[in-house]
Amino acid sequence: MEEPLKYFLLSIIALLTAGCYYNSLLPEETLKQIPHGANQVDMVFNIPKDSVYKLATDLLLDQGYRIYNSDKQIAYISTDPKYIDNHMIMRLNIRISNNGQYSELSSKGEWILDAPSSIKNPKWISASTRIEGHIQYPFEKMIVLLEKLPYTEIKFVKN
Repeated sequence: MEEPLKYFLLSIIALLTAGCYYNSLLPEETLKQIPHGANQVDMVFNIPKDSVYKLATDLLLDQGYRIYNSDKQIAYISTDPKYIDNHMIMRLNIRISNNGQYSELSSKGEWILDAPSSIKNPKWISASTRIEGHIQYPFEKMIVLLEKLPYTEIKFVKN
């Protein structure tokens, strides 16, 4: 068996095995709020859009993310891919908007395995819940990260 294929298959087996014994990063009350197929985190803030943009940018930088593309005028942040675990890489796309007296932040994440085949021909996977309703680790990591912001409401949606 070719070495890259062997490495990829071993990574998949390790992930599947780890999934059998996986303890969620999220509390039970948060898990109950997340519907099947959710792939986006929406948050409401009662501070101005510019403040949310700065807080989100600062949080990402503090957590070791590099900003790939950012535009304060349209309140958009996109990160470079970042290792979130030994063999998982994630990138985030965040939009911030005004909604009356509130600001809203919407975030989506994508991830790949750090395997030779993934790096040569990356096929990014949306961070979400799976069909069976189990939450993917990258989706949980995105939620845990964003929950550090001073939001007043959080929703998990399929978009």
